[in-house]
Amino acid sequence: MRRIAVLTLAVALVAAACGDDDAATGDTTAATSAPASTGAPASTAAPASTEATTASTSAPTTSTAVTTTTTEAAGNPLLEAALQFAGAYVGAWNNTTFGSTGAIETTIEVDEAAETATVTMDLGGFVFGGADPDPIVTVMDLTTEPPYETTNGLLGDASIDFALDGMLTLTAPAVPGLGGSTLIVEGLPDPVGFEMTYRIENPDGSIFAEGTADMAPNG
Repeated sequence: MRRIAVLTLAVALVAAACGDDDAATGDTTAATSAPASTGAPASTAAPASTEATTASTSAPTTSTAVTTTTTEAAGNPLLEAALQFAGAYVGAWNNTTFGSTGAIETTIEVDEAAETATVTMDLGGFVFGGADPDPIVTVMDLTTEPPYETTNGLLGDASIDFALDGMLTLTAPAVPGLGGSTLIVEGLPDPVGFEMTYRIENPDGSIFAEGTADMAPNG
């Protein structure tokens, strides 16, 4: 997804050659006078004039034009997208299967120089039926394309992926506090707010619980 700088070099070579050959040859004229009288010497006139042949030739000419076009390097689209979401968000998660709920506080910090995004999410309430967990911190290297791998005590190993249509999917295939069940969170993030859905799947693929998670900018 990352765009790289594109350098386009266009070279146009235009060659033109022309040559003209012109030649002109004059006429040679001889005149002889008849004798004026018998016995008089004959008179012969020499050729009046002779025009030399002139030839001119112009050498071929060639012109070369070189055009160089440079396209400015495009920015990192992942970094640009992350900057749109930078800030603090607050909201709540709701387990629609069991009726439990809790608060969510999330901050997204973007380091433009390092091209990284740090997401810190603090879930309140009895998450997965346990006590209020520690915040989850995820650092994403925006110089590489998703999915981004992360690990923490609450979710275990997890991955965050983005589809071309903007859909975000977080998958934790074996949540420690759920006996190895899978957590899948999906949604279309928007700078004006996050509306996500989640489900917890048993090892056999059946649904254990479902819920929602909504957040809006804090201030």
